[in-house]
Amino acid sequence: MNIVIKPSKLKSDKTIKVLGHKHSFVQLVAATIIFNTKCTIHNVPKTDDTDILCKLIVKFGGKAVFKNNTVYIDTKSMKYKRIDENLCNKIHGALYFIFALAIRFHKFSVVPTGGCNISAQGMRPYNHLVDILNTFGVTNKLNKTEYSWKPCKKTNVVQNIMRFSDSMFRLTGEKVSSATKLCILAAIGTENTKTIIKNYYFRTDVHDLLNFAKLCGIDIKRTDNRLVINTENKNISDNIVYTLSDCQSEVMTFITLAIVNDIKLTILVKNLDVLQNILYPELKILQKIGVNLILGNNKIIVPKQRQLSGTNITITHKGIQSDHQPFIALLLSFANGESVIKETVWRSRFAYVPELNKLGYSIKKYSNKIIIKPYEHNRLRTNVILNATDTRATAVLCIAAIKSGKTVKITNIEHLTRGYDGFIEKLIKLGARVLK
Repeated sequence: MNIVIKPSKLKSDKTIKVLGHKHSFVQLVAATIIFNTKCTIHNVPKTDDTDILCKLIVKFGGKAVFKNNTVYIDTKSMKYKRIDENLCNKIHGALYFIFALAIRFHKFSVVPTGGCNISAQGMRPYNHLVDILNTFGVTNKLNKTEYSWKPCKKTNVVQNIMRFSDSMFRLTGEKVSSATKLCILAAIGTENTKTIIKNYYFRTDVHDLLNFAKLCGIDIKRTDNRLVINTENKNISDNIVYTLSDCQSEVMTFITLAIVNDIKLTILVKNLDVLQNILYPELKILQKIGVNLILGNNKIIVPKQRQLSGTNITITHKGIQSDHQPFIALLLSFANGESVIKETVWRSRFAYVPELNKLGYSIKKYSNKIIIKPYEHNRLRTNVILNATDTRATAVLCIAAIKSGKTVKITNIEHLTRGYDGFIEKLIKLGARVLK
């Protein structure tokens, strides 16, 4: 699907509301399957992942009803069957759905999962799913494309996420975040076991998964570098009600939109305290480059900004999120000096760079880093066609297209539906002229 963004002047002093983090919904669906229970989840965005996961639950005999950004789920009647590959290969969240099936039914199909193509290898990592099951004492058997396994009772399991890192000294690479979440799901689904997870990744989806598991009756203790999950006295509660935390990536998107297009914008959120904790590295770097946000009363006010300053940044699992790297790059294009961004998580996440350069930006890629020079409006080309490649890159291209003041066509805009609920509609509300 394509859109055309016509010359637009965004309205200032407007308010938009963000919804919950779709990656958190993915984890809560997996936990609900593992616990064989019911739940009600509020603040759910309408995205490909949320829609397809609900369809998969129904295909497996469960119930899932999406209404007014609330999802009602009942997994009690789910029965095992071979998973629908056509649905799986559309969303990355299918990986956790498959893993939940493995824990509950002791078998699962090996099928490719989808999502944004941001991996250096093309398809996102998958083999650590079986690896993690093995560390919990599982003995498995592969029959063509389906695993079946028998659990072996282990009273103590220690998982160190560093073994999934590309470096011996720090958390880097593509497997760290999914390995953390898979380890947590395996831990909460294992009977009478104490699991210690060291050097874990922590973002909104992990925060929500841990809190949801606690509400369900799992004993979890957390420090900065260590999770202890104890299921020795597990007594799962039924019909849990949970509200998803705000999507930090949608917040970063609209902060960037406001700054680049020089408008004042108010962003409404559900829980600013959680958001500030998760976004601490981003908020710190925004402050460093000269972005002055006003935070309070569950809202973020983005006032019109003064001149930004260039800086150098390294994207890590403990710092600025890889999802937000394209937004930071766009902001730094309007700084008063040269900037460098080095990516250590998704090292190939730079497909947006040549597309921005079509609009007159000056960004050069060297291996896993980019060098950003100040944007010069007089370098702007006309009759530009931009090719969108993943969710966050697509949002960045939309923001840059609006800033250009020119007619810009963007192809493959369907990437937006994996990470945003009504993104184009929100742009139009703010004054963008978008032709579908």
